[in-house]
Amino acid sequence: MFLIDENVSELEVLRLRKAGIRVRLVRDEAGNIGTLDENLLPVPRRLKRPVFFTQDQDFFQFRWLHADYALVWLDTRPSEVAEYLRRFLRHPNFDTQAKRMGSWNLLRIGWAPA
Repeated sequence: MFLIDENVSELEVLRLRKAGIRVRLVRDEAGNIGTLDENLLPVPRRLKRPVFFTQDQDFFQFRWLHADYALVWLDTRPSEVAEYLRRFLRHPNFDTQAKRMGSWNLLRIGWAPA
């Protein structure tokens, strides 16, 4: 299951769905828009092995790590979220659920200018 944080635009979520990627919005699971990050922690733990995608840099901390989910920080422009998420899912190191749920479950995906 792929969870998308509320900071990802609806247009990018629509692009993912049009590409055939089934995503669920974290706000639908948490119940409230603008929920504090600390209050979102139980959401991925309730679900079966989700991958949580966010553009919120605050999630890129070791205190958020947990064996029951993967956390991916998309350090990209807001208009590039869908593209980078698709690239992530096609990457040989992360192309199966088992690989995504490995020991390295805190990832930063993005483009670093030279």
